[in-house]
Amino acid sequence: MGLDLSLDMAMTKGKYLWLLLLVPLGLHLFGGNAEGCAACVAAGKLARESENKAFYALRLLYEKEGSRALPVIRRALRLDNNPAAQMRAAGYISDLNDTKSVPELERIMSELFKMVSFSEFGIDTADFKRRWIVAYTLGTLRAPGVAERIWARYDRFTSAKKTEIPYILSALSDTKLTEHLSAILDRSDDHELMMATLDAMATAADAKAIPFLKSKIVKWEAKARETSGPVDIATQVDFFVLSRMAEQVIPKIEEQLFLGKTQLESREYPIKAKQDAPGYF
Repeated sequence: MGLDLSLDMAMTKGKYLWLLLLVPLGLHLFGGNAEGCAACVAAGKLARESENKAFYALRLLYEKEGSRALPVIRRALRLDNNPAAQMRAAGYISDLNDTKSVPELERIMSELFKMVSFSEFGIDTADFKRRWIVAYTLGTLRAPGVAERIWARYDRFTSAKKTEIPYILSALSDTKLTEHLSAILDRSDDHELMMATLDAMATAADAKAIPFLKSKIVKWEAKARETSGPVDIATQVDFFVLSRMAEQVIPKIEEQLFLGKTQLESREYPIKAKQDAPGYF
């Protein structure tokens, strides 16, 4: 009861501002494939528990009450002025498989669609980290149609919003992820966006991405060596960097595919105990 009251008091103050991190966030910063605890890790980078009562109280309440804390956790999702608490709440909702929270999670994601928004956009913002965690939670809850709705509006997004999309689609477990990421690389001339897309491909793309990337490497290397007409050294360097990055992404995709295949085989063909193994039971 005391923790619930502490959280309620913190909700009303609205004075706990988040810290903007200066280093761009990629999925690789969460250790490759996303885990539910990524919400707590990322949220912990935005606020200290000693300085954010709602953030702190939410953890204590969840550790004590578990699923019985769901009503408070759901309310914490509405703390738009406290993204750290929102992110922690989203992580708990993922852990608890609370599908009733999908509408509120989609409300947070809807900031992408608004023509006028108080939210900040771009992968170096705290708001993006919140959207990424919310997207991951929606993905674990298998919320239908979210990735499709985002992709349908992609061409109308600002440049800052577009840099978020590769990571958000990946977090949503987009069933057409490789197709969509490949389309971004084909259609974009924004090198920051293209690098973000390659970064997302490294952790989530399927086998179809490998021949596609090999063809892009050939094209980007040719552009990096172009000498006809006025030579833009900066552009040549950009294409060189893209080609080298793509070369590094391919073995990462292959590794992910190998690990996935190994895990599948281990489930289909479990290792049998040796006949002479000691029996402990």
